[in-house]
Amino acid sequence: MSHLPAMKTFYQGLIDFSSSFQSLFLLGIRLFWGYQLVQSGFGKWTSIASTASFFDKLGIPLPLFNAYFVSSIEMGCGALLMLGFASRLATLPIMAVMSVAYMTAHQKALKTLWEDPQTFISQGPFTFILISFMIFTFGPGKFALDTFLERRWGTQKR
Repeated sequence: MSHLPAMKTFYQGLIDFSSSFQSLFLLGIRLFWGYQLVQSGFGKWTSIASTASFFDKLGIPLPLFNAYFVSSIEMGCGALLMLGFASRLATLPIMAVMSVAYMTAHQKALKTLWEDPQTFISQGPFTFILISFMIFTFGPGKFALDTFLERRWGTQKR
């Protein structure tokens, strides 16, 4: 029993040390996946006719409008994530768009979620939903415009 205080101290030190990387980790996630979203949206935007045609084949109503809408969300919300501005809010449209992607372009993976979870998680929308949920839950971290503005306005709750 005499080792218990030392183990507790060690474990608390490990928690404190690993927690010091949280904001850096969130910054890396926001920059990498935000950039991926911007690229994806830009690709759709620059080939809008083929994107609309693909949406039409999937049965998405108003395919041209939705092609512009989805590409705008991906570029805009991706840029917001990279900046760490309105981060939690930006994750909501991303999760919605990726959920629709599962329901349309990745139906088989969605339908076989419980029988074949590996197929579900290997689809493109999964990572975007997961990352969006992480940022929605944990926030953008210290290295974000959101955090700067919270400090500046005195509304920081951390």
